[in-house]
Amino acid sequence: MSHSFYLLRFRFGLRSQALRTARTFVRSLQADLGGTDLFAPLRALHLLSGAGASASVHTKPPRNVFLFSDGQINDEEHVAHAIAQHRQRLRLFTFGFGANASRHTLRTLARVGAGAHEFMKAGALPNRNKIERQFKRALQPSLSNISVKWVRTHAHARTRTHTHAHLNDAMVSNQITEHAERIQQAPKETSSLFNGERKMVYSFIDNCTQAFLHAHNGEQEIETRVSTSELCFTKGHLLHTLVAKALINQFKDGNYDANKTKHNHERRRIQQDIIDLSKRYSIITEFTSFGTVFSPPFFLVSL
Repeated sequence: MSHSFYLLRFRFGLRSQALRTARTFVRSLQADLGGTDLFAPLRALHLLSGAGASASVHTKPPRNVFLFSDGQINDEEHVAHAIAQHRQRLRLFTFGFGANASRHTLRTLARVGAGAHEFMKAGALPNRNKIERQFKRALQPSLSNISVKWVRTHAHARTRTHTHAHLNDAMVSNQITEHAERIQQAPKETSSLFNGERKMVYSFIDNCTQAFLHAHNGEQEIETRVSTSELCFTKGHLLHTLVAKALINQFKDGNYDANKTKHNHERRRIQQDIIDLSKRYSIITEFTSFGTVFSPPFFLVSL
């Protein structure tokens, strides 16, 4: 049966006594083979962080919460909703240990909690680099309301002789635009950014030469722009393949909704789009596979 209690009732900081107490507690932990009741301690942390206080509370840095789990979490939908509501006060970083950790749940909680997730390999010692990476993230400012705005460039009227290849490219572009209307960008939502870590955001869109990244650091608004020109356009389908791969990876590992039922429904809705992308760009998925077929004629040589 799951239960929660306070190990340290007051803020001790990084004092030796607090660290000894924490180490002793962790080493004495034993699995009770029950689900994890995460809602109660998170609610307590939310209340202690100043819920119901003045608006100035929102300008303070959020508390960093680290969740270590090797199994299932009770009432995950309720927990995810609560974390999403209060991520201005609490930022959640999750660790999954072993093969039984609920990866979908831990990814969802980290995403809605503006944190990050790490998974440890089953049957091996915890990866020190992954643990240090999480703590380095926690020391960075918390950004909120992160969004990417794609700016379309309207083509000027001009006369151009189109070759057969140009017409084919236009047909492919129209097909890609149809997929963009249904699949959108990948990842679908960006809830956190961390210094020193690359964040790749892909989208199928026509005539785009600029993209703006918007975010808030407390009350400060942050904006940065990435731009290019038509001279830097590349021919071929390399970038299209990367976008398709990102969309397929999101379908496989991403989260479309904190509600698992809605998440699975969305996966079923766009499954055919993923299959079409897989076939168009020759990317293997759980629904497709590719083989090599040799066509005749064959020549036999006798010795």
